Amino acid sequence: MRRPLLGTLERGLAILEFLSENDRVTVPRLAEALNLKRSTVYRLVNMLQERGYVESPRGSSEVVLGTRAV
Repeated sequence: MRRPLLGTLERGLAILEFLSENDRVTVPRLAEALNLKRSTVYRLVNMLQERGYVESPRGSSEVVLGTRAV
């Protein structure tokens, strides 16, 4: 069993790692998989999107790794 994610950086990295292993994922699925609150995941995904590490394909509610993360 994994230990709980502690800090913001660790949570953000966990999102990037999960996306690297899973093609397209919704935020609710990310929250469930990482055992985090949806609001936390939405906030982190928005921050990662602003910096280009995560993208949402046009017309999709899913997120994928962005160009800065590959």
